[in-house]
Amino acid sequence: DQLTRTDTGLSNKPTSADVPKLERLGKVLDTIYEKIGPFKIVSGYRSPAVQQELKSSGNTQAIKQSYHMTGQAADIMPTNQSVKDFFAKITATPDVKNLFGGYAIKSSVIHFDTDTSSRRGVAMFVDKAGNYIRFTAASLKDFMSKNSGAVAGGSLLLIGLASIAYFMMKGKNK
Repeated sequence: DQLTRTDTGLSNKPTSADVPKLERLGKVLDTIYEKIGPFKIVSGYRSPAVQQELKSSGNTQAIKQSYHMTGQAADIMPTNQSVKDFFAKITATPDVKNLFGGYAIKSSVIHFDTDTSSRRGVAMFVDKAGNYIRFTAASLKDFMSKNSGAVAGGSLLLIGLASIAYFMMKGKNK
């Protein structure tokens, strides 16, 4: 119920193909809750109509194609710690972080997707246009120096700080 709730008044029923993905997302959320701490689900599954409504209402972070539309993404808000601290704990906990394809702070929530088919544990940030930008060890420092003003809600600094150590140790980003 929490993963399909919407305030738009539009139908938000997942397709039969999306249900197994939502079930996996629910298991990932359970793991986050157990290992990192309590949170509120801000957004989970979005039907194409709900996604379009968000985009039409001026939500620049509601991109045209989203993992939310396949039951593979959630936005969560910690309930007993700051977003920055919660995010740092995710970054520092490989068995949690590696459940995600990608994760980012956007505004006051942590967004993550569970599509690990081509990437695992990739830290990103959301720019003002709602685009997810993926960091690599080589590009992070250069990007921070050139584009610090292009980031929504200070997410570059938060993700940059949390990600630098990870990418420096990893040596590359797959």
